[in-house]
Amino acid sequence: MRQSATARSLIATLVSAALAGTIALVGPAMPASAAAAPSITQLRTKIIYLQGKGDSDARDAAVGGLIEQSAWQGKAWQGFVTEWSKVTAGMKMNTAVPSGLPTKNHVFVVLGSALTSSGKVSTKLERRLKLALKALQAYPNAKVVVSGGAPRNGVTEAAAMQAWLLDKGVAKDRIIAETKSSSTVGNARYSMEILAGLGGFTSYTVVTDSSHIRRASVLFLAAKLRVEEQKGKSWAIKPIANLVFPDLATAGQKPLSASSSAYAASNVAGVFGLTSQYEALVAEPPIPAKVASIDVTNPTKLVYGVGESLSTAGLLVKVVYDDGSRRDVTRSAKLTGFSSAKLGAGSVTVSYTEDGQTASANFAYKVTKKVASTAKITLGATKAKLLKSKVAVNVKIASGSVKPTGKVSLYLDGKLVRTTTLKAKAAGVAKFTFAFNKVGVRKFTVVYSGDSLTASAKGRAVKLTVTK
Repeated sequence: MRQSATARSLIATLVSAALAGTIALVGPAMPASAAAAPSITQLRTKIIYLQGKGDSDARDAAVGGLIEQSAWQGKAWQGFVTEWSKVTAGMKMNTAVPSGLPTKNHVFVVLGSALTSSGKVSTKLERRLKLALKALQAYPNAKVVVSGGAPRNGVTEAAAMQAWLLDKGVAKDRIIAETKSSSTVGNARYSMEILAGLGGFTSYTVVTDSSHIRRASVLFLAAKLRVEEQKGKSWAIKPIANLVFPDLATAGQKPLSASSSAYAASNVAGVFGLTSQYEALVAEPPIPAKVASIDVTNPTKLVYGVGESLSTAGLLVKVVYDDGSRRDVTRSAKLTGFSSAKLGAGSVTVSYTEDGQTASANFAYKVTKKVASTAKITLGATKAKLLKSKVAVNVKIASGSVKPTGKVSLYLDGKLVRTTTLKAKAAGVAKFTFAFNKVGVRKFTVVYSGDSLTASAKGRAVKLTVTK
């Protein structure tokens, strides 16, 4: 029948997947179309939206999905959201020119503000420029970007800022004008485009107000990533410190509010040209993704000796959701089924549970090496009288957590004098008592034959002196 053939095909596929280490969902089956991979644009938009919402788990899952499609781009976004999260959590404000900035290849970026109706620098903008002037005086090799379009009376913010700096003695060749922007989004996007085009810069410091610096810092990080995506490679420029006018005394001291985080996210979407996609997500939030499966990269070590503990080095567990996103859940995954108590093959089950959905997988391992053992003789005395003294001779077989069994052979002066078979309850100890009929230095040695789990061993010789 047609239905039976389909079932057989499905079973064959599942068996094949299991042998290859693919993980199956334990619970309700997901429709075949549910796990269709979202596009890179959809993932980027979702990352921004979830970051703005503060949903770090779902954001990381979306980043994981992006990594699957483009490892380089996904890692870049991973770094971006990490730095974005740090800014969201809090930020140090520098109201005076910071010390220790690079003495070469560094640039200050002054963000514009609305000019007066006559096209003059406003009080708000002038206080930023005064900070920038001090910075340029402290770092004479640094340059400055004056960023701002939005002309008033035919004068752009950048032109007005440049004229102000020139009037204060800053050399024209130190000033870079960005004249297209009309918002912080544009400040970041166009300033970073200019710096990337000029080349040579390795660090920058944004100059603005304390109430503005956190959102601006995130947007400049986004603008850097945008340039990297366009060029298809990383760009060696990074933000170092900041320089702000303290218009908000408490700025940076606590995490951003939900509304501020959402506003920053909408601006980030604007930097990447994803505003319409972002607004669509805001208007119709995505249904929370559910666990569909997990992908497991096996541990490096898969062959063990008896008694060894499971090694998780190299193990990587990623949960895959029904929207195609994924994230690393290695630390949350549960591992069961490992035992190295006997030789042979075994299987470890890896499982992960979230919101009532559990996905699991198995990876195989082998126990092929007997546990190493040692044999040691301990004497009750090192001297004995001929035919009078009785000396205790104890043998200890040590084999880690495994209780050894097998034959213990005791030799005196190279001649076998005692044998015994250890039982597990003896805990590796065999006890003997000797009297001696020959004077001189006598030598005991021991040989342990081993058992199905424990390797054989030979102990070091132990001597005692027999006198009349």
